[in-house]
Parts: sequence; C-alpha cells; structure tokens
Amino acid sequence: MKKIVAFLAIGAMLVSCSNDDDNQKEEFFNLAEGNFWVYKIYSVSPGYEDGFFTNMIDTVKVVEQRVVNGEKYYRITHSNRLNGMQDDFLKVNEKGHLVNHNKLVLHPGKDKKYQYTKVSDYGYGYIDYQLGKVEDMTIENKNYMVYPYICDLTGANYSLQGEAVSSFYQKGLGFVVKRYNYSDDTRYSEDRLVYYQVK
Repeated sequence: MKKIVAFLAIGAMLVSCSNDDDNQKEEFFNLAEGNFWVYKIYSVSPGYEDGFFTNMIDTVKVVEQRVVNGEKYYRITHSNRLNGMQDDFLKVNEKGHLVNHNKLVLHPGKDKKYQYTKVSDYGYGYIDYQLGKVEDMTIENKNYMVYPYICDLTGANYSLQGEAVSSFYQKGLGFVVKRYNYSDDTRYSEDRLVYYQVK
C-alpha cells in the first residue's frame, strides 16, 4: 500500500511540474485576451540609423481564442499592416515557441538551441534564424531587456521584406521591435513599441 501511495505522489509531482512548465511558457509570451501594443513604423537606411517615422502606427490587440485546424490559437488584430495581411493566429507550442497557424516559429522564447533556415519563397536566397544573447535595448526613450531572434540573409539579391523578420521580445511584455529586412541587409522597416497595456 505504501508503494502505491509513493507512486501516486511521484505522479502528482510530475504532473504539477509539467503544468508549471507549460504555464511558464505561456507567461513568457503573455497572450492574454485584451492585451494590446502600439507601434510606430520607421524606415531605416545607411546614414539615417535613427530612421524616419513613416506616419504609420499599428495597434496590435489580442481579441479572442479560436480553433484553427483543430487547435486553439489567439486571434491577434492589427490596425495597419504594410504587407496587406489581416489577423494573426498565434499560440505557444509544446517547446515554448511562439508559432502561427502555419506552424512557423515567430520567436523561440528562451530556446537557445533552436535554429531555422528558410529558402526564400521567391527563390532569392536563404534566411537563417537564431536566438541571440539577451540584451538591453532602448526604444523611444524606454529601456527593455529583450531576447533577439535574428535573421541573416545569404545569397539574396532582391527585396525580401516581409520574409526576413528579426524580432526583439521582452519576457511577459511582448515584441519591443520587429525589423523587416531588405536583401541588401542595410535597409529595413522597423515597428517600435511606443505604448502597451498588458495583464
């Protein structure tokens, strides 16, 4: 009888640890309904590293949960998208990665081992993604500690805007910066966080 009780106790501890781990993965990305972020969109080029404000602002909001292909996702709305996309459907997978409904990893969370190489959809080269070291970043006169998920372009000779995205995420807060690279790797557009309300 004591052995059965011991096994049950160990099983309960393992389930509890697993649930705690899942909660931590969710908390890292903090996709609570009602959260929203406001971004200014800048254009950056050599000699103008501070960038030009394009007079465009994107308000991003977690609206609800929806089932897509049999799985629960958070529906994210945008007020302004340069690439013409509308809503995003995002979730945190079992590895702690933020993925969209196509299973594309938008950010690997804390997973330093994760690497991904993508052949351009248009045959213009390769895009390599990897998590960088945690770093301090100052955006719009505010300081953040971010996990940078960086893309490197190889063999590209045409615009890859929209395909090659570096993203800088602060744990529990959200994307601080999203950088949409061009193939020459010197020009990019950048969404910079200017305001947010998160739970």
